Amino acid sequence: MTTKEILKITKTLHLLYVEDDESIRKSSIDLFENFFAQITTAIDGLEALEIYKKGNFDLIITDISMPRMDGIEFLGHVRQDHPRIPLVIYSAWNNAASMPSCIALNIDAYLHKPIQTKSIMQVLEKIATKLIIAEQNQLQGRDSQHYIQKESKILSDTYDIDALTGLKSHTELLDKIIMTPQLKIPVMILINIDTFHVYNELYGLSIGDTILKEFASILKLFCESHPYELYRMSGDEFILFEYADVLDPEHYDEDIKTLFCFVEDNPIHIDTINEAINLSITVGVSFDRDNSYGKADMALYEARRRGRQYLGFSAEADRRKELQHNLYWREELTLALTENRVHAFYHAIVDKDENVIKYESLIRIKQIQNDGKVKLIAPKEFLNFSKISKQYIALTNVMIEESFKTMLEHNIHIAINLTFHDIENKEINKLLHKRILKHHLASKTKFDISSQVIFELLEHSNHNDYKRFMKFINEFKALGVLITIDNFGLGFANISKIAAMAPNYVKIDATLIKNIDTDIHAYSLVKAIVKFANELGIKTIAEHVSSKAIFEKCKALNIDEFQGYYFGEPIEEIPLIALKKDI
Repeated sequence: MTTKEILKITKTLHLLYVEDDESIRKSSIDLFENFFAQITTAIDGLEALEIYKKGNFDLIITDISMPRMDGIEFLGHVRQDHPRIPLVIYSAWNNAASMPSCIALNIDAYLHKPIQTKSIMQVLEKIATKLIIAEQNQLQGRDSQHYIQKESKILSDTYDIDALTGLKSHTELLDKIIMTPQLKIPVMILINIDTFHVYNELYGLSIGDTILKEFASILKLFCESHPYELYRMSGDEFILFEYADVLDPEHYDEDIKTLFCFVEDNPIHIDTINEAINLSITVGVSFDRDNSYGKADMALYEARRRGRQYLGFSAEADRRKELQHNLYWREELTLALTENRVHAFYHAIVDKDENVIKYESLIRIKQIQNDGKVKLIAPKEFLNFSKISKQYIALTNVMIEESFKTMLEHNIHIAINLTFHDIENKEINKLLHKRILKHHLASKTKFDISSQVIFELLEHSNHNDYKRFMKFINEFKALGVLITIDNFGLGFANISKIAAMAPNYVKIDATLIKNIDTDIHAYSLVKAIVKFANELGIKTIAEHVSSKAIFEKCKALNIDEFQGYYFGEPIEEIPLIALKKDI
C-alpha cells in the first residue's frame, strides 16, 4: 500500500492519543497531525476513559505506564464496549510482563519509543488494512449486488496483489483468516528481515526493493517443498500461512528451523553489488483465529527482545500446558498430603546482634527424586492451584498443626502467614480459634500459648471488606495473638488504616530492603516507614536481608528485627537452644 493510499484512509480518522509525558505528547502530536483528521489527547488512562465514553473515535494510541490508570486497564474498558476499534500501544516496551495482557486485548500494532516516521507508516498500513477489511465485511451486508461487485473489484485490484513482489497481499490474507473453516487452525508464520533499513541506507531504495523481490523469490522456492501460501504483509515483512487440522508445534518448529537454513543457504546476488547479501530473519508464529497477525507480531517482537530467532504464541497450546500442569499438581498435592510430605520450614528472625528471637513458618513440599535426593518445592509452584483444586485448606491445616506443635515443643514465637483469602474462610478461622484455645488449655502449666502466636497478614489495598479484616485482627488480639502486617511500604493505599489496626510489627517490603544499599529512593522510603512506625509504637522488621551491606544500612535506620538469607536458610528442625526473648 502506498503512502498516498494510507493517508487517504487515515486522514478521515479521529485519534484518541494517551500519554502522560508532556514533552513526548507534544512532539508526537506534531507528527500525528500529518496523518489524522482530528486528534484528542489525554494525560492518563482515567482521563482517557472519561473522554472515550463521551466521544466517537476511530483509533486509540496509548502509552502503557501511566499514573491513576495505566494503558492496559484503560484498553480493557475500551475492548468491553468496542471489540473492533483499532488499538495501538506506544511504549518503550521494556517490560515483558505486559505481553500476555496485550495479547488478551487483541492489540493491533505497537509503536516503540522513540517514534520514527517509518515505524508509524508501517503501523498505519496495518490499521488501514484492518479498516478496509471491515469495509468489505460491511459491503457484504448491503442490498445492492451491483454495488458489492463494483466495490469488491476496486478493492481487489488495488489491494489483493502486492505491486512490488507480485505476491498475494495482506488484504487477501486477512480475508482468508476471517474465513477460516470452523475445524481448522490458522497457522501464521511472520517473517521479518533483520535491520533491513541498513540496506536501504547503504545501497538506496531501488536496491532495497530489489532485495525484497529476491527475498520473495527465495520464499517462493521454500514454499515449493512446503504447503504454505506466501504473502507480503508490508515493508520487510512476509507471511507463510496454512490451515492445519491439528496443532502440532513440533512440526512447525522443524519447518521454521528448515526455513532459517534455507535463507542462510540462499544468499542474494545483485549485479551492481560485488558481494553476496546474506539476510538474517526473525520469526513470530501464531496459531490463533483471534487477531492472529497481532499475536504473531508480538511473538516476533518478543523473540527479538530476548535475542531469539523465533517465538510462537498459541492459546490452545498454552491451555494444554495449563491443563497438564493442573493435572500434575492435583495428583502431587494429593500424594504429598497422604504421604506426609507437606511440612513447615522455619526462617529465623534476628535482632541487631544477630540473636534468633523467633521464626516464620513457611510451607514446603518434599519430593523424592530418582536418585533418592529430596527436592523442596516452594509454594509459588502449587499454592495458587491448591485454591482452585480445593486442597488449600488441607495444606493450611498441616501448617497450623506443625507450627503450633513447634511452639509448644520449643517455647518460641512463630509467625504464621495468612492472606485475606484465609481471613475470609470460615473453616480456617474456626481451625485457628480451635488450635489457640486447645493449646492454651493443654499448656497452662507451661505458658500461655496465645502469647507465642504471631499472625503475619498480607493486606491488599483493593480488598472489598476492610471491616472483616479489622474484625479478624481484633478477635485474635483479644486471644493474645501478636499481629504483623507484611509487605508494608507498597500494598497500602492509606497508611491511616495501619494506625487503626495497631499491629505489633510491620514487615517492610522486600523490594525496598533488597535495594536499600544502592537506591536512594528506597532508602528514603524505608527511613520514613521506620519513623512512622516508631511514632505509633510499632516494631519494624526488614526482610530479604541478603548481605552485610544491607544489614548495616537497616541497622543504621534503627530497624528492630531482620530476616533473610544473610542469616541462614529456612530449616525444618529448630535447634533445642535457648532463644533470646525480646518480643
